[in-house]
Amino acid sequence: MTEPIYNPQDNFRRILTRNVSLPLGMGALSAALFFGLIFFLLSTLNWVDRTQHVINKANEVSKLPVEMSAGMRGFLITGDENFLQPYDVAKARLDGELDALIQLVSDNPAQVDRLKRIGELQSQWNEFAQKGIEVRRNKQEFQEAIRAGLGKRLTDETRREFRGFITTEQSLLQERTEDARSTTVWIIVGYLVFTLGVSGLLAFFGRRELLRLSETYDVALKRQADDAEVLQEVAWLRSGQTRLAEQMIGQQALAPLGRSSLDFLAHYLGVAVAALYVREDTGSLRRIAAYGFSKDNEDRPQSFYSAEGLIGQAALENRVLQLDDLPDSYLTISSGLGQTAPRHVLIVP
Repeated sequence: MTEPIYNPQDNFRRILTRNVSLPLGMGALSAALFFGLIFFLLSTLNWVDRTQHVINKANEVSKLPVEMSAGMRGFLITGDENFLQPYDVAKARLDGELDALIQLVSDNPAQVDRLKRIGELQSQWNEFAQKGIEVRRNKQEFQEAIRAGLGKRLTDETRREFRGFITTEQSLLQERTEDARSTTVWIIVGYLVFTLGVSGLLAFFGRRELLRLSETYDVALKRQADDAEVLQEVAWLRSGQTRLAEQMIGQQALAPLGRSSLDFLAHYLGVAVAALYVREDTGSLRRIAAYGFSKDNEDRPQSFYSAEGLIGQAALENRVLQLDDLPDSYLTISSGLGQTAPRHVLIVP
C-alpha cells in the first residue's frame, strides 16, 4: 500500500487560505452580530420608550377625572359657572385620551379591558355629575345625592383602575429593561467565548500544521543537502577521471604511465604513501610505481602471487580493502621533518 504524498505547498496554501478566510469570516460574523445586537437594543429601547410614553400618558389622563371632580365640587358649593370650565375641558378630552391609550396598548388585552372599565366608570360618574349640576342650577337640594356616596365610589374605583394600569405598565417597563440588559450581557459573553474559542482552535491547528510544515521543509532541506553532497562527490569523481585521463594522454610505456597516474592520484586523493601494481601474464602482481617511498624501498622490486598478501587478496576478489588503526610497525612514512606511522590503508583493485 503506497503512502499518500504530502505536498507542503498545498498545505501552505491551505494554512494561508484558512488564516485569511477565517479572520474575514469572523469579521463578517462580528459585523452581523454587532448589527443584530444594535437592532435588538433599538427594538428594546423602542418598547421601553413606548411603555414610558404609555405611563406618562396614563398619568396625564388620570388627572382629568380629578379636574372634573374638582370643578363640579366648586360649582356645587358656590354655584359659580366659572368652576365648570375645567370640568367641561376635561370632559371633552377624556374620551379621546382613553381611545389614544387603548391604541397604544392594543397588544395587551388585559390593559385594554382595564381602560374600557375606566371608560365605563367615567361614564357613570359623568351621569352622576351632570344630574348634580342640573339640580344645583335649578337651585334644588343636591346634598342628599352627595351624601349617598355614589360619586365618591365611582371616583375611587376609577383611581384604583388607573393605579393598576400604571403599575402594570411600570412592571412591563422594568421587565423589558431587565430582559434587554440580560440578553445584551449574554450575547456579549457568548460572542467573546465564541471568538476566543475560534481563535484558540485556529492558533492550535495553525501551530500544529506550521510545525509539520517546518519538519517537512527540514526533511526536504536535508534531502537537498544530501543530494548536493552526492552531486558534489559525483562531480569530484568525474573531475578526477577527466584529469586522470589528461595525465595519461601520450604515455605509452607502462612505467611512466603508472608513475604519472600514481602521482596524480596521490595528490588528488591527498595520500602520503602509495604504490601501483599491475598483473603480469603469469598472474603475479608487480609494483610499477611508488609514491612517498624512501629511495631504498622504491629501488627494491616487489611482486606478489595472485592470492598472496592483502594486495593479492584484493586483486583476486576484486574488492576494496580498508585497514584502520594500523600497528606502528606496519609502515613508516618518512619526510624531511620526521617519521610517523599511517592511520589508514586503502587497497583498490
